[in-house]
Amino acid sequence: MMALTLIIALVALQRCAELWLAARNTRLLKAQGGIETGARHYPLFILLHASWLLAILLTTPADAKVNWWLLAAFVLLQLCRVWVIATLGRFWTTRVISLPGVPLIKKGPYRFFSHPNYIIVTGEIALLPLVFGNWPVALYDQIHSLHDDIDDIMAAEPFDEDAFRSKSKQLREVYETMRENTDDAFASAVAHLSQDERKTVAAAMAYPHKKHAHKDADKAQ
Repeated sequence: MMALTLIIALVALQRCAELWLAARNTRLLKAQGGIETGARHYPLFILLHASWLLAILLTTPADAKVNWWLLAAFVLLQLCRVWVIATLGRFWTTRVISLPGVPLIKKGPYRFFSHPNYIIVTGEIALLPLVFGNWPVALYDQIHSLHDDIDDIMAAEPFDEDAFRSKSKQLREVYETMRENTDDAFASAVAHLSQDERKTVAAAMAYPHKKHAHKDADKAQ
C-alpha cells in the first residue's frame, strides 16, 4: 500500500506542477492573441485526470504487487512528456490554443509525430493502473480520455484528419480489447457513457466519414 500511495502522490504533484505551468503559459498566449478551442471540455479534462488517480488508489488491492517493468515504462513516458514541454517552451499548455501567424513547431518529438502528447497521455493512462494489475481502470479511463481527445479534434479548425484517424483507431482497439476479455466489461463501459460520448463513439466508428459522422450521430439521438 505504501508503494501505491507514494507513486500516486508523486504523479499528483507532477500534474499540479504542470497545471501551474500551463495556466501561466495560457495567460501569456491569450495576451498575445491566442485563440482557444474546446474550452467547454477543459473541466472534464481536469476531472478525468483527478478521477483516474483516485480510481487507481481506491480500487487497487492493498497487497497489489508493483510491476517494475511497467513502472519503468511509465517513467520513460514522463521523460517523453518533459521532452514535449521543453520543445514547446512558452507555447506548451494543457489547453488547445492556436496563435495566429506562428508556424507549427517541427523540432524535438514533433519531427516524428504531429501530436506526441496525445500518444504519451494515452499510454500513461493505461500504464499506471496496469503497474498494479488494475486493468478495468486502465480500459475505462482510456475510453474517456479518447472521447475527450476526439471531441477536441472535431471541434478544431482546421480539421486535423491525421489526428482524428489515429484517435479513432485507438478507440476502436480499446473496445475490441474489452470485447475479447469480457462482454460484461464492454457492456458496462458503454452503459456508463453520456449521450455526448456516445455521439463521439458513433463518429469515430463511422470513420472515414470524418466530421459529417458527428452530425449524423446528433440526428440519430
